[in-house]
Amino acid sequence: MTAFHKAIIPAAGLGKRMRPLSSYIPKPMLPLGKKPVLHHIVDEIRAAGVKEILIPTRSDHEEIGEYFQDDGNITIKIDDSAGGPGEAVLTGEEFVDGSPFLVIFSDAPLAGEKTEKVIQGMSEIFQKNSPDAVMSIYPVPKKEAGSRGIVKLADQKTNGLFEVETIIEKPDSISISEPMASTCRYLFTPDLFDALKNAERDEDGELQLTAGVNELLRKGGTVLASSLPKGLKRHDTGNFDGYAKAQAAFGQYK
Repeated sequence: MTAFHKAIIPAAGLGKRMRPLSSYIPKPMLPLGKKPVLHHIVDEIRAAGVKEILIPTRSDHEEIGEYFQDDGNITIKIDDSAGGPGEAVLTGEEFVDGSPFLVIFSDAPLAGEKTEKVIQGMSEIFQKNSPDAVMSIYPVPKKEAGSRGIVKLADQKTNGLFEVETIIEKPDSISISEPMASTCRYLFTPDLFDALKNAERDEDGELQLTAGVNELLRKGGTVLASSLPKGLKRHDTGNFDGYAKAQAAFGQYK
């Protein structure tokens, strides 16, 4: 049994890193194995026992709504703000209706067997510890840190479970010898919405979800992080190199 029943998949980005492909195919709908990337994310959420899903997307990405039009538990919400993932998540405040909720990015599929165990593990941590947020993290090479949300960890509470001190969005340089990054899977209390409303936007005017996490921490909240289980690999289909690697990995999965 999960600690929550609703999930948000932000899918309202412009897909700039994937142009010209994303000029005629919405980035979340790029094929990966036998189905679109976004379908893999939905399958992961459903396998964990969560049925109600909100997908904030752009009005010119009608392919997403058409693809899921027969699924009564998926709600499509238009967000043409191009205001970043945090802005897209903010559109889900009414949908969440005061309950805890999951957020997974639409370009971060997991390859491996039983991917749902990540969400299920986060739910167990949430129920046992009552934090403001739980996130999933994984190790990345230093050369990759500049394109990830790098997590600075305060304490290791138990094996594979950490307390988060801060998150650095795409740092120019880091001093951490073995950097850990977000897998773009988060479980939040509704307090995130106020945190996002008070968080600072980046230099491009976008509201990053990590800014909301840092605002929760600044207000004295607790954010816990759990390590990605062995046998699972997080992919990034938001750039051509990552998409190519994901294609190779997902050839063996449905």
